[in-house]
Amino acid sequence: MASYSDKNHDESENFTEQVGDSASVSSVTSHHRLLMSSSSEISSSPSNRVRGIYKQSKQLFINRQFAESYSIILPLVTADSSLYNAVNNDSTLHDLVWQLYLALLDGILNLPSSELRSAFSKMEIKHIRGLLEDFAVWTQASATRKSMTAMEPEMILTLASVCSRHTLNHEEVRARVEDYFLVTRSLAHSQQAIYNKLIEFYVLFILPACNKWEEAHKAVDSSPEFDDKQKRDMSDKLIHLLQSTNELQEQKAKAAASKKNESSRKKKNQSIKSRESSNRDTSPPKQEKACPDNKPAERASQPGQFGLLSRMPNLWRTVLQASKQPAVLIRLLESFMLVLALLLALGVSENRKRIGLMVLEFLQRVRRTVLMAIRVKYV
Repeated sequence: MASYSDKNHDESENFTEQVGDSASVSSVTSHHRLLMSSSSEISSSPSNRVRGIYKQSKQLFINRQFAESYSIILPLVTADSSLYNAVNNDSTLHDLVWQLYLALLDGILNLPSSELRSAFSKMEIKHIRGLLEDFAVWTQASATRKSMTAMEPEMILTLASVCSRHTLNHEEVRARVEDYFLVTRSLAHSQQAIYNKLIEFYVLFILPACNKWEEAHKAVDSSPEFDDKQKRDMSDKLIHLLQSTNELQEQKAKAAASKKNESSRKKKNQSIKSRESSNRDTSPPKQEKACPDNKPAERASQPGQFGLLSRMPNLWRTVLQASKQPAVLIRLLESFMLVLALLLALGVSENRKRIGLMVLEFLQRVRRTVLMAIRVKYV
C-alpha cells in the first residue's frame, strides 16, 4: 500500500540520518587519512579493530560508496570471521555495526537499477535481496544474541521497517514482531521510548499491511503504554490511512477496468479489420468483357448485367419514396406482380411458343391492315 510504504521510506531516511549522524562528505584526502589512522589500530585489540573497520564503512556509506562499505563491514557480521565474536561481546559495538549493516542493505536495494548492476554482480544482488525478502538477515541478527529478550527494541524496529520495505510477506513480519512482544511486553525497558515507537510501527504499518484494520484499532485501545490523547491520535491516523488505502484501490480498479476496456476495443477493431481483409481476399474479381476501342457506341448501347445492378440503388430509392404515398405504392406493386407473372409465364416453354405464335399472328394482321389501307388509298 502506497500510504504506509511512503511513511516507511521516511522512517528509513530518518534512520539513515541517525546512522550517519551529522557528518559531511569527506574528500579523497580525508579518506586516505582515515585508512592510515585505522591501519595503526589493526595491531591493537579486536575491539579497536572493529571500531576502525566500522568507521571506514560508515564514512563510505555517508559518501554513498555502498559497494566499498559493504565489502568492509561484511567480516563483522559473518559468523566464521575472527572479528565476529568481538562484535557480539560488546553490546554497544554490536548495535552500531548492525544498525549500519541494515541501513547499508536498505540503501543498496534502493539504488537505481543501473547503479545497482554496475556496483554489484548478479549473485551479490540476489544474495542481498534474499537477506531482506526471506528474512535471513533477521535470523542472522537473532543468532548474535542468546535470547530474544537480549535484543534491543531499536534493533527489532530497524529489522521490521527494513524488511517490510523489501518483502511481500508482511504476515511474517507481523509474526516476528508479535513473538518479540510476547516475551518482552511485561518487562521494563531501558529504551521505553523506542519500544513505544515499535508498538506504533506495528499498529500503523504492519497490521494495515496485513489488512488487519480492526485488530489495529483493538491494539491501540489495549496498549497501556499510551495515554488517551496518544490513542486518539493513533486512531485518527488509522482512519485516515484506511481512507487513503480505499481511494488508492478504487483508482487502481478504475485504471485496470479502463485498460481492460481499451484492450477489448482494440481486439474488436483488429477482428473487424481482419474479417474485412479476409472478405476482400476471398471475393471473386470482377470480369469485364473487352470492347474494341473502335466500337464505343456498341458498348454503350449494351449496358449488360453490371449496368442493371448499377441502377438498383436508384430503383430502391424510388420505391422508398413511393412508400410514403399509398396510391403510388399500390400501382408499383401491381406493375411488379404483372412483370413477375410474365416472367413466370415465359419460364414455361409451351407458354413461350404460344406467346410467340400470338405475336406473329398480331404482326401479320397489322401487316395485312397496312397493305389494305395502302390499296384503298391508291384506288
